[in-house]
Amino acid sequence: MKRIILSLSLLAIVLGGHAQERKVQNRPYTDLREFHFGVLVGTHLQDLELNNVGPQMIDLEDGNGLVEKTISADQDRWDAGFTVGVLGELRLNSTFQFRIAPAMYFGTRHLTFRNHTDLTAQGEPTEQVQEMKTATYLVLLTSLLQPQDSIIIVLM
Repeated sequence: MKRIILSLSLLAIVLGGHAQERKVQNRPYTDLREFHFGVLVGTHLQDLELNNVGPQMIDLEDGNGLVEKTISADQDRWDAGFTVGVLGELRLNSTFQFRIAPAMYFGTRHLTFRNHTDLTAQGEPTEQVQEMKTATYLVLLTSLLQPQDSIIIVLM
């Protein structure tokens, strides 16, 4: 039993020493630059979650005062969008980078408003449809040690 433990520990020490060799880098002329630019292009799906609060008192401005109405809103489909941005990476040293990636998201959202108080002749709620354009988001990425360890901050 002692021989097995001694053999395994000796093997671990030998393999650990072998792991410290310098490896060939993929693209050192690109990876070792002090500052690096890139381009982001992509697609995305937009979704919006709305909370309907039930009956509300609304003043219709017809002189009759407040009236109780039940209106709901829904995004009834996923809408595709297009993303364009730039990426800037500042290399602080061999293991630390600072990345910033401002991007613009283009697309629309299809919203349907239903008035459950005012019904049509068929007894269904009246509907009104609106298309919303998306806003611009600034995405700030900071990477330390490895690109997998990222912190994402979204500013709207």
